[in-house]
Amino acid sequence: MRQEAEAQTIEVSRRQQKVREAPGNVDSSLKLEAVEFKLQELKSYMSILGKEAVVEAQQQRLSLQRLIAMVCSGKKEDKI
Repeated sequence: MRQEAEAQTIEVSRRQQKVREAPGNVDSSLKLEAVEFKLQELKSYMSILGKEAVVEAQQQRLSLQRLIAMVCSGKKEDKI
């Protein structure tokens, strides 16, 4: 997805240059709007995935801490 976003960024830059070179060209302006919209969507998806990854990492850490606590309490019970 990151590579797609990078490619889309390049496409936006290319289309922006075309619009600057021919400001009255409606077709170029519409294509620019379309690629800008797609880039924004990709950024949004990447942000969502990033947040989901953070939540997943937090859940894994919490699970690990619980497992460690269970193992430690089990060892204490074995010693008693």
